[in-house]
Amino acid sequence: MNVRRSRRKRKLTSRGLSLALKGKDKFESASADIDFNPDSRSHRKPTSNGTYNFKTIPVARERIPSKQTIHRRKKPNVKIEDETSEHLDEVYKLIKKSKRIVAIVGAGISVSCGIPDFRSAGGVYSIVEEMDLDLPQPECLFDINFFRDDPIPFYKFAHKLYPGKSTSSSSIAEQNSKSVSISPSLTHKFLSKLEKMRKLQRVYTQNIDGLEKVAGIKRTVYCHGSLNDSSCLRCKEKVDSESIMDQIRAGKVATCRKSDCNGVMKPNITFFGEDVGNKINRSIQVDSVKADLVLVIGTSLNVAPVSKLPSLFPSYVPMILINKTAVQLRQDASNNSHLVVFKMELVGECDKIFAQLATKLKYHLE
Repeated sequence: MNVRRSRRKRKLTSRGLSLALKGKDKFESASADIDFNPDSRSHRKPTSNGTYNFKTIPVARERIPSKQTIHRRKKPNVKIEDETSEHLDEVYKLIKKSKRIVAIVGAGISVSCGIPDFRSAGGVYSIVEEMDLDLPQPECLFDINFFRDDPIPFYKFAHKLYPGKSTSSSSIAEQNSKSVSISPSLTHKFLSKLEKMRKLQRVYTQNIDGLEKVAGIKRTVYCHGSLNDSSCLRCKEKVDSESIMDQIRAGKVATCRKSDCNGVMKPNITFFGEDVGNKINRSIQVDSVKADLVLVIGTSLNVAPVSKLPSLFPSYVPMILINKTAVQLRQDASNNSHLVVFKMELVGECDKIFAQLATKLKYHLE
């Protein structure tokens, strides 16, 4: 043990001496990234028997990055409304030549359908607060422990989560009072067109509205589950959510239809406190190798595990952001992933941007 410590201390000594020998100017320029620790280096001094005793003297110690969040380099955004078509042209060319496109999508692609996101003004959490459901905080509505103890607050709100009943952009409450299904957004249709053109490798969606399925996108990974089906907490019976929609619309707790069960039904979305499963891991292992273009659409990448997906793709795969606001990517220094930088950031409404891209690509979006 003493021998190992001695070797480490000798390395520190040689490093400090090399800095000192470079000269005052070079040493001062290097000192911007150096912490000075008066007890960090030992000077070896031979004794009469030829061994070494170590005496502590001041040394310049190199700063080691901590295992905290590292922010990516600042890069200017491209506001699509203010820029010329050359920026769109670059994205158009990438999409045109790519054959294995991966899309990572969030609530921003469904907002134009009249489905609110979670955190913005007028979003799900603000609606929960207005309804006074007797919850400590709005997020508890999606906590599995709260749901198991008392599913009533969730089912009082649940009818607002499901794709409404109007093709207009009216509020969720208005949509639920009508009898027409919500249509997928233009962004959904663009992704569906990519799949039909055999250019889509996969869609990773954080959304639970199931509009990817309505749009006909088959190669979809629902990272947070989907409202399309539900399962009984007691007998695990899985059913199409349409079969319990009468109870959901009435604000009643949906129960299992099996006569010998009558357990509480839970939509197959990932609640806080639940495991997201292995499906994401299995898919990303394949897609991270095959992808030749990554589109990050309508998401701020704040919620795991989706927030970690961009760093799993090789750095040579171009990554494009298409979102209403800029996104500050983060990387955990504790893993071996590379620092992610968007090749292009198109800031604006997703549907408007994809409408222009569809025109350039001559895609007819049905």
